[in-house]
Amino acid sequence: RVRFAPQNRPLESADCIVWVMLFICMNLIHKAALTIIFAVSSFLLFNIWEKGVVTEKLWLFLGKHSTNIWLTHMFFYSALFGGLVQKAGYPLAILGLLLVLCVAVSYIEMLIEKAVWRVSCTR
Repeated sequence: RVRFAPQNRPLESADCIVWVMLFICMNLIHKAALTIIFAVSSFLLFNIWEKGVVTEKLWLFLGKHSTNIWLTHMFFYSALFGGLVQKAGYPLAILGLLLVLCVAVSYIEMLIEKAVWRVSCTR
């Protein structure tokens, strides 16, 4: 029988030394250096990751709309429609509603963009 009880052991001096060293290193390294390390490692790990077909399509869909999501999310969150997405009540529901609204606006924006390109290319 396997027990999943946490192991209660006292902190050893090695644990404390490692923690203090990590604390000192994290405070000595400038935040910008940590940001670039995190960004590069995230990029590399994401590209190495074997994604399934559905996951790949989901990431491509979000990538197609990512700029518009980034540009419009604050309008729904606080600026023009403040309180609209908060009516969902729960954090995951708020995030889902915000994503749905932003993607819907992204579709509308892309339709307008295509219409403008058609008009400008036919002249």
